[in-house]
Amino acid sequence: MKIKNHPLIWGGAVIVLAYVVSRAMVVSWPNDFWAWRKEVVLLSGVIMLAAMSVAGVLALRTPWLEQQLGGLDRTYRLHKYLGITAGVMLAVHWLTELSPGTLIDWGWLAPRVKGPKGPQATDLLSTLKGPAKDFGEWAAWAMLALVPLALWKAPYKPWRLVHKAMAVILAMGVFHGLVLLPRNHWLTPVGGLMLVIVVAGAVAAVWSLTGRIGRQRQSAGVISAIDRPAPDTLQLTCRLDHDWAGHAAGQFAFLTLDAGEGAHPFTIASADHGDGEIRFVIKALGDYTRKLAQKVQVGQKVRVEGPYGAFHLPEADGHRQVWVAGGVGVTPFMAWLDALAARGEKRTDVDFCYCVPNRRDAVALDELQRNAERVGVRLHVFASREGERLGVQHPVFSERDQVRPRVWFCGPARLGDALKTGLMQKGFAADSFHHEAFDFR
Repeated sequence: MKIKNHPLIWGGAVIVLAYVVSRAMVVSWPNDFWAWRKEVVLLSGVIMLAAMSVAGVLALRTPWLEQQLGGLDRTYRLHKYLGITAGVMLAVHWLTELSPGTLIDWGWLAPRVKGPKGPQATDLLSTLKGPAKDFGEWAAWAMLALVPLALWKAPYKPWRLVHKAMAVILAMGVFHGLVLLPRNHWLTPVGGLMLVIVVAGAVAAVWSLTGRIGRQRQSAGVISAIDRPAPDTLQLTCRLDHDWAGHAAGQFAFLTLDAGEGAHPFTIASADHGDGEIRFVIKALGDYTRKLAQKVQVGQKVRVEGPYGAFHLPEADGHRQVWVAGGVGVTPFMAWLDALAARGEKRTDVDFCYCVPNRRDAVALDELQRNAERVGVRLHVFASREGERLGVQHPVFSERDQVRPRVWFCGPARLGDALKTGLMQKGFAADSFHHEAFDFR
């Protein structure tokens, strides 16, 4: 299911509309700049707080939400979009809050005439308004600085630290919103729902800051073998303790080799054979992975969290299938072929297209060819720098008996987007192209 069509998105839109209606029921329609400013500040604040809270909940990596959203890759993509939404709403919220002073200085707005002050409230909520305003201001400046860093393709370690800081900002924002939102807002049905959402966000922030995310799905183990199946590529075989629950071919896990560096997501490149042994194929693409070969050794302790993902081996349903891998995106297909070979299952209706810069860059090509032959899959290797490029006009994508094949893709986003666009122009249905959005940043 596409993220933009997911019920969570439509649910959010309905909540915003319901908030506007509920506000109209408890206050009169704004009739001047100051009244409109107040409502814009409130609405942008509510949207920002809800977006941050839901993003925080999605970051908990709960199995139920992962299943509802079609895999952790799509969960994190929605998490990213919600973070962007929160950043935009923060800008609207803060600029609207600060705008009167500037407009008055420019002569575009007359100063507001304030009536006499009433008696000073002494209840707890009123005494917290000062700290809540300060927390909101600090959180706003911090978030305005951190959102661009979170979206920037920074090295993984500083990117991870920035996201840890976001949990603190979320907690401060929840406190700011709970204290400063008008009390009559919380008495509406939408206010009650918002209360549930922001409390859930606060709990998510605490869960993140205390290092509890994914803890129940972690298994300890050791590296049992290290291989180099291709240039600049490392293959780690890990033997896990008995608490590893197993995985479906095509899933991924978070691998921790160094507690200081933290966990990194990698696809499991082997099927589950029930012996607690799994393989990871790691391409030297970033600062961390480029240095990995000099740091790892057989016998080294590891921690694996997972499994995650919904890029499962498709059933043989009578339709032709085309599997397309780009670069290290071959790993889920390695697991698929391994699973089929272990079951002795034939798949003569599958064409597997493996796209690499040069043939020498192909990962574990001998193993791929051997397993493909065993299960009847037709393997095609396309080396772009040797003049071999996979395009949508290739015969593997042609109709047979007026039926188009279904496509599964894992690899660089640019290649996947080009293939999907070209296939849809040929008349392929959008839901016949399946892919894993393996980009969490």
